[in-house]
Amino acid sequence: MNSKIKRTLFIGAIVFILGSGFPLFTFAEKDTVVEKNVGFSVQAIRPETQVDPSLSFFYPAVVPGEKQILQLKIVNTSGEKLALDLNIVNASTSINGNIDYSQVNAQLDESLKTPLTKLVSIADPSLTLKKDETKVVEIKISPSAEAFSGVKLGAIRVLKHLDEGKKNKGVATNYGYTIGILLTEDKKPYNVGGDLLYKTAAAKIINGYKTAAVNFQNPNPYVIQNLEMSAKLYKKGSSKVIGEKNLENMSIAPNTSFDFPIQLGLGNLEAGSYRVKITAQNDQDSWNWDEEFTVSPKQASEVNKKSVYKLTLPKMYNYLFALLAGLTIAAIALLQFFSLKNKKKQKKKIDKRKGKREKRKTHET
Repeated sequence: MNSKIKRTLFIGAIVFILGSGFPLFTFAEKDTVVEKNVGFSVQAIRPETQVDPSLSFFYPAVVPGEKQILQLKIVNTSGEKLALDLNIVNASTSINGNIDYSQVNAQLDESLKTPLTKLVSIADPSLTLKKDETKVVEIKISPSAEAFSGVKLGAIRVLKHLDEGKKNKGVATNYGYTIGILLTEDKKPYNVGGDLLYKTAAAKIINGYKTAAVNFQNPNPYVIQNLEMSAKLYKKGSSKVIGEKNLENMSIAPNTSFDFPIQLGLGNLEAGSYRVKITAQNDQDSWNWDEEFTVSPKQASEVNKKSVYKLTLPKMYNYLFALLAGLTIAAIALLQFFSLKNKKKQKKKIDKRKGKREKRKTHET
């Protein structure tokens, strides 16, 4: 497996930087700068059952009903006592087309009957290390008696413990690692056999933006890698593109669903019927969809109201518009006043001339 594919999946350690509630991921392998910032290092002790010993994450072959222990070495390099939090998570797929291990309670897809978190556990979610201390954490795998095909994908997260006060304030920065865990029974390639199904499309607010969110599902227990997706959105019956999106190097986790959001800009979303055309491909498969969906007046109103990003003008412009409107009305009133005054003046002149002509006629007769 080449280094690009390893990074795409879950390369040895993923560094978490948790600030203001939004995770940022930086991939790293024995990066001394990263280790200095984090204050500890982790190493997956690959088991004898490791399918590919060259990989830095856990990739054990398991047998139905047979328990197995994985070991993770953690070294305190912070120079002081260190408290850590550990948990097991299932893999999900993000809206950016990446395999995501940040969701502690990720919503499970209907196609995933037995998630990794049902098969993998740790005895204690908390760990304390003395200065310069090294400990080995045991990760227990308990496969069910019923065999499964494909792979189960997730990870163990090891994060610095944060005080509740700092968590609640949302200002603390937390560092840690995530080590991928990939379980297999049949040892077939984990990245061959995935599929993409179109599920739904709907108007939705995502990260504050108005979007047409197209939902897809990978119902199979295999990873889809190196995927490219392109989408174009139209009003039904029109050939004008009103929104589009293109993504490359996507990775879709097995047995997951995800939204592929097409941003709709700052203007108000209109109710009506829409059409979306999407293509997806990698070096193994290709998919094409041409689907229609409807946005009701109620849905359009809700989306427009909830959008953080919309076309609005500062209050200063409201004052300027009011001033401009006032000046315009005043100008029209003045024009009407002078026009009326001029008409009266002209009428007086005409009446005066008419009177003079009548006097001349009387004098002549």
